[in-house]
Amino acid sequence: MSKKTWPESQATDALEQTTAPASGRRFSVEETVVRPDSLERGRTAVDVERTTASLPAGGEAQAPASTLGRYVILGQLGSGGMGTVFKAHDPDLDRTVAIKLLHGTAVGEARTRMIREAQAMAKLSHPNVVPVFDVGAHRDDQVFIAMDLVEGTDLRAWIATRRPWPEVVDLFAQAGAGLAAAHAVGLIHRDFKPDNVLLSTDAATGRLRAQVADFGLARRDEDPEAPADAIEAAGASALDTQITRYGAIVGTPAYMSPEQHAGVAVDARTDQFSFCVALFEALYGKRPFAGSTIEELAARARSGQREPPPRGSEVPGWLHRICLRGLQPDREARYPRMDALLAELQAGRVRRQRRWLALGGTLLAAAVAGGTALAMTGPGVCGGGAERVGAVWPAERRATVEAAFAATGLPYAAGAWAGAAPQIDRYAQEWKDMYEETCASTQVRGEQSAELMDLRMACLQHRLRDLDALLELLGQADKQVVKRAAEAVAGLPGLQGCADAEALRSGALASRPVADPARSEALRERLRAARAKVNAGKSKDALAELEATATEALALDDPSLTAAARHALARAQREAGNDELARTTEAAAIWQAVADRDDETLWDGLLSQMFVVGYKLGRKAEAQPWVDHAEALLRRRGQPDRERAQWLHQVGMIAIAAGDNAGAEAPVSEAIALYEKVYGPEHPRLVNLVNVLGASKLRGGHYREAQQLFERAVALDEQAHGAGHPDLANPLNNLALALERQNRHAEAIAALQRSRAILEAINPKDPNVGLIRQNIGGMLQLSGKPAEGLVELMAAQQHLEETLPPGHVALAGVFTFIGDTRRDLADYPGARVAYVRGCEIRESALGPDHPDLGLCLLGQAQVDLLEKDPAAALRRVDRALKNVAASTPDPGDLGMMHLARAQALRATGAATEAAEAARAARESLQRAGAAGLRGLGQLDAWEAAH
Repeated sequence: MSKKTWPESQATDALEQTTAPASGRRFSVEETVVRPDSLERGRTAVDVERTTASLPAGGEAQAPASTLGRYVILGQLGSGGMGTVFKAHDPDLDRTVAIKLLHGTAVGEARTRMIREAQAMAKLSHPNVVPVFDVGAHRDDQVFIAMDLVEGTDLRAWIATRRPWPEVVDLFAQAGAGLAAAHAVGLIHRDFKPDNVLLSTDAATGRLRAQVADFGLARRDEDPEAPADAIEAAGASALDTQITRYGAIVGTPAYMSPEQHAGVAVDARTDQFSFCVALFEALYGKRPFAGSTIEELAARARSGQREPPPRGSEVPGWLHRICLRGLQPDREARYPRMDALLAELQAGRVRRQRRWLALGGTLLAAAVAGGTALAMTGPGVCGGGAERVGAVWPAERRATVEAAFAATGLPYAAGAWAGAAPQIDRYAQEWKDMYEETCASTQVRGEQSAELMDLRMACLQHRLRDLDALLELLGQADKQVVKRAAEAVAGLPGLQGCADAEALRSGALASRPVADPARSEALRERLRAARAKVNAGKSKDALAELEATATEALALDDPSLTAAARHALARAQREAGNDELARTTEAAAIWQAVADRDDETLWDGLLSQMFVVGYKLGRKAEAQPWVDHAEALLRRRGQPDRERAQWLHQVGMIAIAAGDNAGAEAPVSEAIALYEKVYGPEHPRLVNLVNVLGASKLRGGHYREAQQLFERAVALDEQAHGAGHPDLANPLNNLALALERQNRHAEAIAALQRSRAILEAINPKDPNVGLIRQNIGGMLQLSGKPAEGLVELMAAQQHLEETLPPGHVALAGVFTFIGDTRRDLADYPGARVAYVRGCEIRESALGPDHPDLGLCLLGQAQVDLLEKDPAAALRRVDRALKNVAASTPDPGDLGMMHLARAQALRATGAATEAAEAARAARESLQRAGAAGLRGLGQLDAWEAAH
């Protein structure tokens, strides 16, 4: 029998409502300037509630009589430390505006500061920033700024009334978005406080809208210190002027960061500190740092000695931790960017929304209140992992996914769900454990820097969103998703990378500037959704989206996204069958990952390139540089077990593609042992590797070992997918072949019939049904029932020709089987036609020297001998032996080739050479065990006759 192993497949990682704010007068402080020399004298008590900025010479602003420039004054709105605000009408554009007029004469630093505010705000166009329309002079010595008139109140007045924490978070998230927009264009506010956030009602939504105002202290974050007069003399933009001299303190004391108190350079994280002071105040009704003097405030801010939350507060622990992170004295320990803090706020809001949907308001309040003590003290600070992952994987979502699987009507849907659900549970549990360990390493034990915790948490957040994207797909499962559910879950990005400090610090998640963070994150969400489709076997559906995502990522120049998008596209191309295009795309992804120091994508890309080039395309030499590159990366990363197992897996697959089955056994065996160590002995990832090792043992003549491996593969596959899943056809078919080699034909046919029943129940037109029937026919022929075998084989030929393209390589096997059967029925012309057709298909698809031509050439040589043409038989069998020489052929097949050669040589008079060939035949057939008994009988009979 010409035996065919099933083609090896590739298996694809409490505190919740605020108390009322403390009573007291509203702050009038807008800005305080304290010179270094004042700090060297006795520590004078300064009332930080009343301290105001030094006013320019000239005292209060002189109010215009009726007009200011082209603007018609309608009335005064208010007055602050720096200026007076009027309501005015712009007759040119027929709109009402707010005019801010500087106190006193606009000369020197005051004039520069006002112009800076106008230019800073005019640079921003964001819904959460008050827009500036115009800047001008009144009476030549007073500067005014025309800006949008925000009809409403400010955040200070709003928080004076008791507010639930979700409402506070909503408005602060908007204000934070305004700050992030300023930071994105290089501007720092330097005086963020509730007074500088204006609130109005959005006409479209009816909801409150927060807008940041008063960028009078803003400057470019990269600007050097420079005297104002020098800048003005040069005619430069006033926005580029550093008006506060070296050592000066600028800001409102109660909200100032330690670096502002120290009079040193500030950056965007300075605004983050002020933001978190205001957020803390809004949540708890008191500020985090107590003090009646500037010195006391500065000392508390530097020491990190924060006021505790009031007893009974319902602000959740995760929100309190965000405040604490932003209030760190060392700015390196704060969030690296404002948008990172906002992402944490958004994640918490999403979790809360999902939990409300799942539990209802009453149950939610009870659950949160029960966790209050743990959320604020000791290890409980890091107890939020279950809450976070539970928001993504609640019981209701589990029920939705299970119902979606059942709705497909597939006979194996229940089994597929039973296999996938525990994998999801394990991933969720591992995520929770790593989240809490990451937090505890920094917040509880102090073993890890805040910077590394931030990177690890960002990595885990990405992983959680990947899980969310997959669950979204599973919740809308169709037949293809159900079929690949176990592989889709196994394909989730591994969590191990979130513990790799070196890779995190240098890789794609390291803090790097992004031109458009919002667009980048939206693109990443699209990538997650498309990647989930690829994992679930819907690559063709994802191709267009991934092509667009990769193109947009490249144009956006986001170093954390481009390589990942290209790699995902390459994988989709590979899964869709376009290996050459996948090879090219993956190479680009690899070099992008090298440039971006993105080891995670680099590793995945190298493995993919090994598989495509070395296994699917069969180009071992071309694949070797990728193998070497992956091995070098593996050594640099310390050869972790999981990654080494992945590398060995692909090394084994390349050896198999090259026909070196013996060479594949060592790496595949080691890979299995490592996977068992990492995932346990029953993980679905093992199915493919165990099946591959079984195939190698089968081809090497170790049939009993092969049988045991295939039996294990069947059991693993049943556990992962259920008893009726189509993937079971793979190891069942191979199990049948291992049984056949031991002459256990009845058991082999039973395994094949089970495989056929599974496939036909799902799709009677599946080409694999034809392949199974082909093998059943071959088994019947070997068991001495060629006529029955021929019936089955002719049905298999018809099925394959109806379901496969003309000339498909899978058709070659059935013709070789038909040739064997017709030969046994003494239909030699019919046998020759079948053998020739099998060789033509294989040669066209694989080339003239491929080992797979060996059996159809052997068949033709056997017919030549039966028809008394030994010379032709010798030519064909010598070619067959040459083709299989570079591979590890089945010893039974090799023995039959040597036997045919011995017969041909004897018939042409080369008796000595015939005897040598006969000895080689006997040696190979004896190594074949039970599968070689039939051939040994033929050899004995032939030798006895000669």
